[in-house]
Amino acid sequence: MNADLELQVLRARGWRTLPTGSPTRLIRIDWREPVLRAVLHPVSGQAGEPLSCHMHLQGMDRGWADVGHSGWRIYTHLQHGRHLLQIRAAPGRRRPVCMAAQWEVWVMLPPWRRWWAWLTYLGFGMGGIGASWRAGRWCAARPGLDHVGLTQGMADLGHELRTPLAGLLGMLELLAATPVNRRQQRFLLAMRQSGELLLRLIDDALRPMGRAALRPAPFAPEALCMGVLELMSPLAADKGLSLQYRWLGACPAMLKGDAARIEQLLLNLLGNAIKYTSAGEVGLVACWRAGQWWLWIHDTGPGIPETERRRVFRRFVRLPATAGSVGQGLGLAICRNWVRRMGGQITLLAASRCGALPDGLGPRSGAMGGTVARIRLPLPVVEAAGMPASRRRP
Repeated sequence: MNADLELQVLRARGWRTLPTGSPTRLIRIDWREPVLRAVLHPVSGQAGEPLSCHMHLQGMDRGWADVGHSGWRIYTHLQHGRHLLQIRAAPGRRRPVCMAAQWEVWVMLPPWRRWWAWLTYLGFGMGGIGASWRAGRWCAARPGLDHVGLTQGMADLGHELRTPLAGLLGMLELLAATPVNRRQQRFLLAMRQSGELLLRLIDDALRPMGRAALRPAPFAPEALCMGVLELMSPLAADKGLSLQYRWLGACPAMLKGDAARIEQLLLNLLGNAIKYTSAGEVGLVACWRAGQWWLWIHDTGPGIPETERRRVFRRFVRLPATAGSVGQGLGLAICRNWVRRMGGQITLLAASRCGALPDGLGPRSGAMGGTVARIRLPLPVVEAAGMPASRRRP
């Protein structure tokens, strides 16, 4: 009896064939490849007669799937962990099984769910709790604490938070200097960017209210968008959402603005869209038009009622539908504050409204629900020597 099983995983450039000839029949799949295709080539018995084959993947198939003499099955959204793939064949449906084989398929955990990542989260949590406890004792020992004392207490708290964060960034630099592959370099870069953004947010929080200043500098707008999407893609993947990105028309090579604030703005809006979207997709559309940088963040979530779209920009305002989720109702208020300080405008629209997205763009799933956050930022183009001011995107 002869049987030939071919296992393939879907990557960005097509299907990749996995080795199935290991004596242990153990197959490891990367966490970024959750789509598995099992291809069974023609199976015949010892006498050359065709066999009817059945396939079963533990945790995915409810029963044995009939694939006939030769066929294939595709499994999507494989969960992390161990899956047992079994194949059996018989000369007919009611004839005894004359061939059975099985393989162990292991889908690896993503890096943010490994043991060392949980240790990092634990370190941050313990550091923050310890700093809060020490700051609380410091304030309790001074019942007549005035404004100067409160400022000093906040400075101490900021120092306590900065110290472990600076240590983490230093360890990331050391880790980046060791031999790592391209994928690991991407992970390290995303972790470092997140740490640097958190460090700046801590510094701004320690300044007197309203004193945090914009720091305009040249930056590449497309690279900023791609970096934000890289950071948000794990959250979208965990919920099974599709994360889309598109730039319309000419793309300026460099703009002048506060890249960290724009990154914070996009992280807040995309994070909200992913948090409140249970199925479908979340997308980012960008466009440069008439000296203005336009950004649209759209989703296929439940949407925001028209009567509530202005109210959600106030501090500590939360809609009844979001009462059970984590948050304090500050994200949109912070976003509007920074957009206004940049001289721009942010508006919430219904995704089904005509003109909510440019050129009739919308969710590919065809869903009529969802919300569109439209942002307009007046940022000047920086013309570098030897570099065009903009380039046409395909």
